[in-house]
Formats: sequence, C-alpha cells, structure tokens
Amino acid sequence: MKIFVISLKNSTRRESIISVLNQHKLDFEIFDAINGKELSEDFIQSHCDVNQMKEQSHWFTKGMAGCALSHYYLYKKIVENNIEKAIIIEDDMNFDSNFGEIVKKLETRVVENEVLMIYYRGWGNIKFTTHKAENITSTHRVLNLYSWDDVPNTTGAYYITNKSAKILSEFLLPIRVGPDDWTYFMQNSQLATIKVIYPRIAFDNNFKSEIDYVESQNKWLGRISETINRYKIPLLYSFLKYRRRERETEMSKFSLVEKPTLIK
Repeated sequence: MKIFVISLKNSTRRESIISVLNQHKLDFEIFDAINGKELSEDFIQSHCDVNQMKEQSHWFTKGMAGCALSHYYLYKKIVENNIEKAIIIEDDMNFDSNFGEIVKKLETRVVENEVLMIYYRGWGNIKFTTHKAENITSTHRVLNLYSWDDVPNTTGAYYITNKSAKILSEFLLPIRVGPDDWTYFMQNSQLATIKVIYPRIAFDNNFKSEIDYVESQNKWLGRISETINRYKIPLLYSFLKYRRRERETEMSKFSLVEKPTLIK
C-alpha cells in the first residue's frame, strides 16, 4: 500500500506528520503541496474556473485552489505510475494505535472504483448505515453513507484506488469546487461511491488551516489570527486552539442506522 503525505515544503506540520507515521512504522512518501499564494494569475486562469473564484471568493481562495491542485497532481501521479491503491494523508492528521493494522487489511481488499474515508467529518449528525457492512477487523467496519446529507467534507486521510484517481484526474480541471466536495464528484463524475471506516481511526491535530478562508472574509481578522498563531501569544493562542477543538467536536457527530443507503 502506497502512502502519500501532502505537505507544503516549509510547513511546520511536516515534522509532526513524519513523526506520527514513523511511530506507526509505515513507509510513506512526501508529496510537495502547491502553495496557492504563489500561483501566477496566468496559471490560475488556465487551471481554475475564475468566474467561480470571483463569485465564491469567501471560500474559493488561492489557498483552496492550491489544495485542490495538490490532490489533482497526486491523482495524476498515482495513475501515471500504475499505483493500484494508495492512502492520501494531509499533514495535520494523527492516528489511532491500530492504524497500521488497518492499512495492512486494506492492502488485500479488491475494489475498483471507490474512495474510502479514513478521516471524516461534516456539519450536523452524519449517519452511516450498517446494512451490508464489511468487517475490516474485530472492531472496525467499512460502512456506506446513509444519504446525500451524510457525505463527509474533508480530504484529511483517505484510501483511493487507481480507477478512482483516474476518474478524478480527468474530471477536476478546471478547478471549480474544493477538493473535499465529494457530493459534487459523486453526482457529476463517474466516481461510484464514498465509504468510511467506522469507528474513525484518524483525527485532526488541531493545527490552523493553511487555506486562509477567514482571511478572505475579513482581512484584519485573518492578520490578527495569523499573528497570534505565528508568535503563540499567551492566552489568545490558547483561545484559538480551544476554538478549533470545539469546531472539530461539533463536526464529529456520527450515528448508525440499519436501513439500506439512500444513495443510488
């Protein structure tokens, strides 16, 4: 199983994720992320939907474009190198002690067109169905999403097959949505299904986002937040970390149903 870590070259997160994966004794490859802030206007115009960027400027920042392009170029690498299946991890992740065991289990799965979420979150209470569940270990299963309202919105850590990588690499350009808009991909491309490993075995490491959505909405607020995080200003830095933890908790509410999935 090939494991790729998407990380900006100068990110302070890189050392953290390297330490995490070394603790699990897993081989991995660092894939240098594209820094959206460094993209030229010509490059943006040739690779992104610029009208969408203008209309959705509160979230469609250069940082988001860089993140989406990072996943796009990694999909192309998976396809071009004939990698049968891979795990893609962003550098702000952490994992349970059984992560390595589950990675080995995934190596033997036979599936052609699938994305399997190792880390997932979303707004509200996300439901998964135990109908036709697939046992991975004695404690973990692969579950289907129950409905379209339950599609996760993250690219923190996921398993992808060569076929799915090919579908996405041929579909993504021009970049018009975030790399984690799985609902859009399932409804508009040939991507067959999104599933999850339950219970969750990956967790957010509570780092500040490098995409800068906040800065695009309020430049002064973004600059203040950036200064606090950069210099770890006492009390204020702790408050921002607390806010991120609270947000993660709010987006990590899951429940199970026994009914068949409504996604066809």
